[in-house]
Amino acid sequence: MPVRSRVLLTVAIFLTFASLALWTDATASASGFWVRVAATAVFSGIVGMGYAAVGFGYRILLPFVIILNVVGPNMLARWVPQRGEIRALSVEDVRQLEGRLQKLGAVRMVTSLLAYSSFIALFRLEGRRSFGAHTEIRLAREIHAGLVPVTHGRSASLEWYGVSRPSGDVGGDLVDVVTESDSVWVGCVADVSGHGVAAGVLMGMFKTALRSAYRVTVEPSRALTQLNSVIGPLKQANMFVTAAVLGWSGTGRLGYILAGHPSLVHVDGSTGKARWIGESQLAVGFKDDVVYTSESMDFHAGDLVAAVTDGLIEVFDRRKHELGADGLLQIVEVAARQVQLSEAAAEIFAGCARYGTQADDQSLLLVRRTS
Repeated sequence: MPVRSRVLLTVAIFLTFASLALWTDATASASGFWVRVAATAVFSGIVGMGYAAVGFGYRILLPFVIILNVVGPNMLARWVPQRGEIRALSVEDVRQLEGRLQKLGAVRMVTSLLAYSSFIALFRLEGRRSFGAHTEIRLAREIHAGLVPVTHGRSASLEWYGVSRPSGDVGGDLVDVVTESDSVWVGCVADVSGHGVAAGVLMGMFKTALRSAYRVTVEPSRALTQLNSVIGPLKQANMFVTAAVLGWSGTGRLGYILAGHPSLVHVDGSTGKARWIGESQLAVGFKDDVVYTSESMDFHAGDLVAAVTDGLIEVFDRRKHELGADGLLQIVEVAARQVQLSEAAAEIFAGCARYGTQADDQSLLLVRRTS
């Protein structure tokens, strides 16, 4: 909270509690009445601020506030004029009391109005800040939805389905597919470190740089090497991107690169068995001069490959047990039996959700060879 807002909140709380104490000893006739009322009001305001501070998270202050609340009134009584003995009121005393109550009412009204005005000013100030922040988040969410839409399609030999589900308003995952012909197909699943708007911005930069690299080459290793050299100087020092890039050229083998990314799940079309495949190289953005090398695997008709982000692996149940690689492998193996890839993806997300609550962005790209 900005300093101005904190000042307004402090003033509002102080005046609210101070106004509650203005009626103290209203009927006392001893001299020094206004000094006693002012001291009591200030003491009440300070105690109210103390309890408010505890409520806002400064729990270390609680013992001191309680001690002040218990001991303070007795100490205050020693420093301010005493109220004197209670006696019968004369007609003149009643008139003085009426005048005093009128003045106290006016003072309390002014104090309450100042407290109310401070709260209103605080709400307006924080409302503008909150509205601006929510507007920016909404725009960022809309931009993210445009950058990472559900992607699906079919070529002469492949079909694919990719989807990303952010854990918050703005995600840092990317699922992207570029296909220029039946023999040229490139897919990518990427995961930016961190969460929120900063991760979303870097994800947008990554997609732009990747698409630019594809205009030069669709060979995964060359494209990722070029992307790494471009994006490295543009990002924050503590951020990086893990990526799985897949490439298909119609030769019967599927090329891939894993840059700091989880391995691929390969489901054999003939046996229906799933296995993890692929070793990871350095994540994108760690070093500017990294040269990535491609690997490849046999990809027969009926085979399915799933590229996932770690949000689908790092799912925990109520006992803090992780789903893990083995658990996700079983879920993908069962889901791969679905005819439609969209249904297979839905089953994978549902299986992870049944195990535990989503804590990170979850993304996957399913690719199946059809012929």
